[in-house]
Amino acid sequence: MTRHVPANLAKVAFLLCIAISLPAPAASVTHEGFIVDKYCWDKPGHVGIDGSNLETAPEAHTVHCMVDIASCRDGGFVLLEKKSGASVYSVKYVLDAAGNTKALEFLDALKASDGGGRKSVIVSAEGTVGSDGSTFSLTTL
Repeated sequence: MTRHVPANLAKVAFLLCIAISLPAPAASVTHEGFIVDKYCWDKPGHVGIDGSNLETAPEAHTVHCMVDIASCRDGGFVLLEKKSGASVYSVKYVLDAAGNTKALEFLDALKASDGGGRKSVIVSAEGTVGSDGSTFSLTTL
């Protein structure tokens, strides 16, 4: 005896299989911490062009360095964290291309307000984390 599956039931089963295979939407996260340019972070010892040690004292890094030095401005930005019990900062997230553009808009506005001498740039960044666990798609800064 052969049973036939109703056409509607077959369609529902097919759609359910597709829905299960789709990745879940990324949850929005908020990270509060220092923002620094990737170029300076990647220099030996994490010592920026402005002489600030980004690993131990990211608060000393200047807006001027992040926006006026071409290598820094064009190299992208990272968000730092200091893990509980740690004595140094590390990279928590690397901003994606759109996030770098938003970060530059934010930093350019800071520079316009004080001439670029400002230090200690702590931000509250909201966005989603990429599947690699480190790329950050910035929504708001």
